[in-house]
Amino acid sequence: GCVGETRKALFICYRVIDNDPDCDEAIFAAAHYMRKLGYAPKPVIGMMRRAASLAPDNCTYRRSLAAALTMSGDIEGAYSLFTSLSSKEVCCKSCLQLMMEVFEKSGDWERLHDCQKRLLEIDSTAH
Repeated sequence: GCVGETRKALFICYRVIDNDPDCDEAIFAAAHYMRKLGYAPKPVIGMMRRAASLAPDNCTYRRSLAAALTMSGDIEGAYSLFTSLSSKEVCCKSCLQLMMEVFEKSGDWERLHDCQKRLLEIDSTAH
């Protein structure tokens, strides 16, 4: 079934990582499959951190890591990652909502307002 396919995909990622320990795509994919299989947040976040450190300009890695940190309760860690992104770079409404949650909890009203404006821009172009 589906779980078997996900396990196979994770195994393939591990094999790629064994051959190329700095392959950020395989590391990030492994983190994705680990999360899908219900692994504890700590090893998943560790893999995401590694992928993000290997490709620091990859916004997807940083957003995903920040989301995982938020869900695991590390608001400070998520905040530092989200502040490295411009709300204009983000097109995903759920990512913006997550950013808004973190900025609100951190008392960063200016960034919260920027995200709210960006969300309205996305909504207005969707029609």
